[in-house]
Amino acid sequence: MKARGLVTEFEKENVRFFRPERPEKLESIITARQRECMIATSLAKDLMPDLSTQWKEAVNKPTIRYYQGREGVQTVLEDIYSQGKSEIVGCVGLEKPDEQLFGEIIHTFMPLRIRRKIFTRALNNDSERARELQKNASDRLSDIFLADGTHYPLPAEIDVYEDKIAFLSFAKKDFMGLIVENKDFAVTLKSVFTLLFSLLQQQQEKPKSALGPTIPPPSVHQA
Repeated sequence: MKARGLVTEFEKENVRFFRPERPEKLESIITARQRECMIATSLAKDLMPDLSTQWKEAVNKPTIRYYQGREGVQTVLEDIYSQGKSEIVGCVGLEKPDEQLFGEIIHTFMPLRIRRKIFTRALNNDSERARELQKNASDRLSDIFLADGTHYPLPAEIDVYEDKIAFLSFAKKDFMGLIVENKDFAVTLKSVFTLLFSLLQQQQEKPKSALGPTIPPPSVHQA
């Protein structure tokens, strides 16, 4: 009350007293507060266009996080398979992964993804390992498509999830990870993968191979 100016403090014979101010004082305080609010509101309206522009520029800039080493790659994988996602799309070549890390992906992260009911659609280089994973892929909540690694090499992994794109390199002694967080980038790349998988699904429906869709090598056109 004293801080607001509604009472006056005074001392008499070593005793502290408080005396209320006149009721009109309360009205003047309210009027002053209203004046301050009006000034603040006017100032906020003047600043709002610049603040909105700065906010949009800051929000629309992609967030990029870089990771290195085995632990760094594991951190990226933990983010990819974290709780709350519904789908991950991407691509990966399975020839170069470090065997220890590949085993961790198969025996730790894949069961974690299945428990969390996260569906994946992935393009893999055609190999014995990839074809083995392609078997009963639906039981592991996956769609796996194969590409000729000679013509379409996939030395790194790309995963698109939520508003993020993860890039991973599993080459031995060259563990690297990168997470780019930007909605437009993620939506665009997911659309590219979705279109590719849709075309491959149409190819799969043609009676060619029981092992699933495979991207053929590029054809050569003569002029």
